[in-house]
Amino acid sequence: MTDKLLQRAKELQTEFDVLDSDLTSAASSSDLDKVKELSQRRSVLEKIVESGNKYAHFVEELADVEDLLSSEDDAEILEMAQEDKTRLNEEIEEAKEAFRRCLLPPDPHDNKNILIEIRAGTGGDEAGLFASDLFKMYSRYAEKIGLKVEIMNANTTGVGGLKEIVFSIEGQGTYSNFKYESGVHRVQRVPETEASGRIHT
Repeated sequence: MTDKLLQRAKELQTEFDVLDSDLTSAASSSDLDKVKELSQRRSVLEKIVESGNKYAHFVEELADVEDLLSSEDDAEILEMAQEDKTRLNEEIEEAKEAFRRCLLPPDPHDNKNILIEIRAGTGGDEAGLFASDLFKMYSRYAEKIGLKVEIMNANTTGVGGLKEIVFSIEGQGTYSNFKYESGVHRVQRVPETEASGRIHT
C-alpha cells in the first residue's frame, strides 16, 4: 500500500505541474472560461498534492535515518537516529491517513454554505457563557481558514452570554469543515459566575 500511495503522490504532482502550465497558457490566450475551469481543478488538487508530498517527504526522511542506523557506529548518533526513527514512524502514519482521506471522493455538499444555531441549555448564566464561548470558537476558526461569518440573529444574556445565536458561514469548503459539528455540547468547569469554586456541568 505504501508504494501505491507514493506512486499516487508522484502522479498527482505531475498532474498538478501540467495543470499549472495549462493555466498559464489559458491566461495568456485570455480564455476566461478555460482559466476558470483549470483554476477550480487546481484549487481542489492543491491540497491533495500538499498532503501527498508531506507523506512522501517523511518516507524519504525515514529511509535516510535507516541508512544512518545501518552504517553508523557512534552510540550518541545512533541514539538520536533511533529517536528520529520513532518520531518519523508516527508522523508517517498520520500523514498516510491524511493523504488517504484526501484521495476519497469529495462530498457533493462540501463547498455549500451553512447556518449554525447555538442555543444555551440548562445551566442559567453559565450555559449562556458557554454558548458564547462556542460561537467565538466557531467564528474564529472559520475566519482563520478564510471563511466569512455573518450573524443572522442573537439573543444575549445580562452577563455577556448568549441565550441563542444563528449565524451563517460562507466560503470554499465550508460544509466539509463543519459537517460533524452537531448535537449537544457539555462542559464541566468552575464558571465565572461561581463564587465558591464549585464545578458546574
